[in-house]
Amino acid sequence: MSIGKNIRSLRESRGLSQIQLGKIAGVTDKAVSTWERDEKVPRMGAVDKMVQYFGVTRSAILEDSPTRPAGAMPMPEMQKIPIVGAVRAGFGSLAYEDREGYDYADVKNASEYFYLRVTGDSMAPTILEGDLALIHTQPDVESGEIAVVLVNGDEGTVKRVVKKPGALMLQPLNPAYSPLLITGEELRDVRIAGKVMEIKRKF
Repeated sequence: MSIGKNIRSLRESRGLSQIQLGKIAGVTDKAVSTWERDEKVPRMGAVDKMVQYFGVTRSAILEDSPTRPAGAMPMPEMQKIPIVGAVRAGFGSLAYEDREGYDYADVKNASEYFYLRVTGDSMAPTILEGDLALIHTQPDVESGEIAVVLVNGDEGTVKRVVKKPGALMLQPLNPAYSPLLITGEELRDVRIAGKVMEIKRKF
């Protein structure tokens, strides 16, 4: 597809009018109209605002999308994912609290994902307070991966999980914070809620 068709496709996928997209991109609806008719190309500042809003790469807007050959796998569609402010251990499952709405992500099974609104600065500068972390719900991760971890049923915390013989270390990325080493029977009270897949940040 052309740049104009890419923009129109993204706009319509969110049910936005040209006026609404113009406000997001910092331009008028007339400018959006000229983009979608391929009469003009958006400036990079406007492109970056759309990239941030839609959660896509620049290439999803600026590059032509060639027609897929017969038999090729279809591209994933943007799926609606709930945004939560806290994750806790429920009765045999996870409890998602303080829901604040939805965002979108290119995933196949939306029911396996949630967005977590990050609080605190223990993972700075990689992950900042207020960031949206896309989490894939899964009971375990590889050593060194970043995950949402519940300790003693408390609210989930985002940390790098480092596995050691007979122990689990929850490692912050901010050097101002100390890692938490969990050993022995305390390991029974640790639960991994899911793996951090990507971060969205508003500037």
